[in-house]
Amino acid sequence: MSKKSNRIKEILTFLHNQGEVSVKELAQYLLTSEMTIRRDLNFLEEEKIVRRIHGGAVLNSSYLINTDIRYLFGEEIEKSIEQKNLIGHASSLLIKNDETIGFDIGTTIPFIARNLNRDISITAVCTTFECAIELYNKKNINLLITGGFLHRESDVFRSEEGVQILKKTRMDKAFISAGGIDADLGLTCYHEFHIEIKKLLMESSKQVILIADSSKFGHVKPSYFANLSDIDTLITDKGIPDTYRKLTVDLGIELIIAGE
Repeated sequence: MSKKSNRIKEILTFLHNQGEVSVKELAQYLLTSEMTIRRDLNFLEEEKIVRRIHGGAVLNSSYLINTDIRYLFGEEIEKSIEQKNLIGHASSLLIKNDETIGFDIGTTIPFIARNLNRDISITAVCTTFECAIELYNKKNINLLITGGFLHRESDVFRSEEGVQILKKTRMDKAFISAGGIDADLGLTCYHEFHIEIKKLLMESSKQVILIADSSKFGHVKPSYFANLSDIDTLITDKGIPDTYRKLTVDLGIELIIAGE
């Protein structure tokens, strides 16, 4: 395990035990510089694992260390980042000039935005603040932001006006995420209020593309929003279980393995 991985593990353990920690306190505890700690905390904030506060950080409630943790310690966090970036790159290659693209909620979605060619010209329908920020500096992209109340925990905008935007806008492709993918129980997510957004994106798009790293297969989250058969394309990493590879092919879904 790398030095960074060890530090990340120690920081998360410390935060779980204390709830809140200062940069100075962590630097003294880990015998490293405050600049290094700030970089580590910035990395964890980008992944929505912690929230930065003045002089330190607090652990986001959705990442409390338990049997349902969404990200593992150390090298597993770095592995997750690598998988998401590969999936984001593979997804970005499907986007063509002059298309209208829908971007769902989820931690993998911003990696599509980051990997997009800077010169591409599209209309992007953004349901989250982070996705909009990622695309803002790409000057040829027209941003259509659903707007409304920002749920900070999941970074999603919510409003009746946003619902109407999704109902009225027609898209070439919609990139959808899932917290769980199960052969029998379908595609699920963490929050009930995400369901309407996901369904509207799917209903308003010519092509529905599910993006999910391999850790999502065989798992079920509380809120059901679609069947696996409702999607046209699946983009994942090479860790996808063989049973789901076969199921995808049997359902006639285009399967793209990022990095293969």
